[in-house]
Amino acid sequence: MLRFRLKQISVILWLSLGSLLAQAPPPEKFQKGQLIKIDADSEAHSYRYTIMAGCGYVGRSSTALKLHENSEVKFAIERESLYVIDEDGNLQRTLYVLQFLPPPPPPPKK
Repeated sequence: MLRFRLKQISVILWLSLGSLLAQAPPPEKFQKGQLIKIDADSEAHSYRYTIMAGCGYVGRSSTALKLHENSEVKFAIERESLYVIDEDGNLQRTLYVLQFLPPPPPPPKK
């Protein structure tokens, strides 16, 4: 009886987790940005993607996404996730790790 109950609970948890992961942001939440940098960390097996769109956003993924530096991307932020549409038009989820302001312009020369 206990074994059946545990299987039932694990099935419910998997179904709940699957429905949470399947919830993508609506199309109106996506905006255009410039993918300015991709950092690969071979020791941590992770990739960091930096997108500029007014301010900067950084997403981290354990897998390489089909994206290239200095390309225009569509992205959206939902809670702890940064969603990116890759070069094949597929929605990719990364962990949203950072938002930052762009550096100030250099002072004018005298």
